[in-house]
Amino acid sequence: MLDHRNIQMTISNTPPSVAAILVEHPLALHDTLASFALALRERGRGVRGILATSRRLANGGHVPALVDLDSCRTYLPASRQAAARNDNAALRALLHDIARRGADLALIPRFTAAEAAGHGYAATLDALIASGTPILTTVGSPHYAAWQAFTNNRFVLLPPSLDALFSWIDSVWQAGRRPERH
Repeated sequence: MLDHRNIQMTISNTPPSVAAILVEHPLALHDTLASFALALRERGRGVRGILATSRRLANGGHVPALVDLDSCRTYLPASRQAAARNDNAALRALLHDIARRGADLALIPRFTAAEAAGHGYAATLDALIASGTPILTTVGSPHYAAWQAFTNNRFVLLPPSLDALFSWIDSVWQAGRRPERH
């Protein structure tokens, strides 16, 4: 289990506008991130992106899924759905649309081995960073070194708490900060 007690969030006068939360399981923070997105939207902020969640199966089990914050559409992982290729294209199109049209904050699915290898959402993350959109994602422990390399260490590592998330994004918005290009 990750020990989050040692993760410190440091907010400077110009906080990084790319942030990550270190997680062991992609669904570990679903409720926290969903609450965060909802609260920001209630403040009138344009929060867009994708949340990791799970979908209940007919047999009572659960399967990981992704939910588009704009449309509330649920996407199942490639191994669980014949139309996954179209879904993956739709998810990439959504993230590219965020880069093109902007958002006050983009929530991005977990940074995984695919992104670490330059696949998956890697190009989209680059486009979002280039667009100046503040970004929040989760990163699994095995991919943390790849995340550091991908961002050239231009990110803030946040503890998994609503207080930390609000403190970070409020400081980013107050500073008018945009992501640094990498």
